[in-house]
Amino acid sequence: MIRAPFDGVVLEKHANVGDNITPFSSASDSKGAVVTIADMKTLEVEADVAESNIAKIAVDQPCEIQLDALPDMSAKIAFLSKPVPPDQKKALVAVQPGAVVTRGGKQVVYVVENDKAREVTVMTGERLGDLLAVQGVKPGDTLVLAPNDRIKDGANITVAKK
Repeated sequence: MIRAPFDGVVLEKHANVGDNITPFSSASDSKGAVVTIADMKTLEVEADVAESNIAKIAVDQPCEIQLDALPDMSAKIAFLSKPVPPDQKKALVAVQPGAVVTRGGKQVVYVVENDKAREVTVMTGERLGDLLAVQGVKPGDTLVLAPNDRIKDGANITVAKK
């Protein structure tokens, strides 16, 4: 059993059951580390800021950091002009705008369940780039992207294979 000295997330697995492990992987067919882990509570981001923009940022300025992937740890940083209010920090569900249609005077999407379309009424919110925030569906739901007039509640749906 191997224990880490802190709680973290495994980023890479370097060894398998039966592999030889040595401190510096100096022996042939040996590994120097079992896994690479990261302490997600103490992450730091190093950012290159153009000289022309350096006057626009300050110490302790609020920013939004979006990680592209954990192993490579590349990130995008947006420096904000003011802190984000707590009511705007909650997670939102966003969909392609084409998935939302008006039927019977209400906005709906069609969720695919067991090869059938299920009509779900949604409340739309703000646009988030190319997406539209909605309430009424949950993350992971499969939606009909551009439902035409033939798509009704209970209609048979065939999901295209990737």
